[in-house]
Amino acid sequence: MLPAMCCLGLFSIGTATSKNATSIFVTRFFGGVFGSAPVSNVAAAIGDIWLPKDRGNAMSLYALCVVGGPTLGPLIGSALVVNPHLSWRWTMYIEAIWTFATVALVYVCMPEMYAPILLKRKAIKLRKDTGNEMYHHPHEDVKIDFKSIIIKHLARHLLMLFMEPMVACIGKHHLSD
Repeated sequence: MLPAMCCLGLFSIGTATSKNATSIFVTRFFGGVFGSAPVSNVAAAIGDIWLPKDRGNAMSLYALCVVGGPTLGPLIGSALVVNPHLSWRWTMYIEAIWTFATVALVYVCMPEMYAPILLKRKAIKLRKDTGNEMYHHPHEDVKIDFKSIIIKHLARHLLMLFMEPMVACIGKHHLSD
């Protein structure tokens, strides 16, 4: 999520410094694309971070933020816009500042919690410490290249849309709303 959030911050700065409507539309589009990554992955992150008995509180706080952001955002934005010393561009600058501050805080304060990464690191450390090459984790064999990104993260959704009747029905239902 952190690389996507960095891109969101950069596109927010791009929007704030835009000189015409086209550049605003383009930078806001890509800001939205990258800004959606944290929103869609938070539930999984909460599962990695908190124990099952504590997840309810974490999900409640997350739900409050999801509802509170769109509720308070226009209020804060309008206060910025009516201020004679600021302009609408500051809504984007503040978003970028908030995003980069969050990324820095998470990067510095939050350890890695994804189990396959932790087990991979442990296997590498055990091999190094013991000299025993039998320590191995399947995540060590995962190679991320452009082709796998296209197939797993872009084409799979289209394949499901056209090959799974239930996905097509749900998609059609949402398009008609």
